[in-house]
Amino acid sequence: MACTLDGRIADQSGRSRYITAAAALERVQKLRRECDAIMVGAATARLDDPSLTVRDGLPISRQPRRVVVDPHLTLDEKAKIFDGQSDTFIFSLPSATGIKPDKAEFLPLKIREDGSYDMKDCLATLAAKGVRRLLVEGGGVLAGALLDANLVDQIYWFMAPKMLVSSGSRPVLASDKGRSLDDIVELEEVRYEQVLPDLLVTGYCKGRKQFLEQPLLKS
Repeated sequence: MACTLDGRIADQSGRSRYITAAAALERVQKLRRECDAIMVGAATARLDDPSLTVRDGLPISRQPRRVVVDPHLTLDEKAKIFDGQSDTFIFSLPSATGIKPDKAEFLPLKIREDGSYDMKDCLATLAAKGVRRLLVEGGGVLAGALLDANLVDQIYWFMAPKMLVSSGSRPVLASDKGRSLDDIVELEEVRYEQVLPDLLVTGYCKGRKQFLEQPLLKS
């Protein structure tokens, strides 16, 4: 995730390119190289129209797969994720009636008894397709849902020395779950690194390191 110092990922119109500087963007490309798939939410896919590919110029045997959680099939068929560069998976509700481009595989998005999306089932579906290392790049609703479900193992958190100072801007995390300090998300083995001019904070969500086959970017 990448945000301003006041925890924002986009302005009130949805613009987010680019909050962090070139060095942080290069680091993200390295993270992408180490992953089997990259996941974003529908709003991020619509507003940013990302390719979700590795673009650092180095040879790569296979591009990471691309995953979008788009419950109501709101994506444009001309979106970059449908360009055929890599396998693309779209999680949507069975009742959704939007466009389904041929260059993507559409997977069912289940709903839990409490009305929330079943993110654990999504990850199990991806694991069955060979996705072991998943990089989630946002947005705030998707990241919040995964944290609520205790499904996040490792955090890479870039903070830019900027502030939007706008109540209408988009927060880096969004959740309807009412957390108290007794239910706070804690990180372990936290490291701080200057990726000038930005700051990178990394760590493992408490109790989740055991689920990682190998930490990303160990050095």
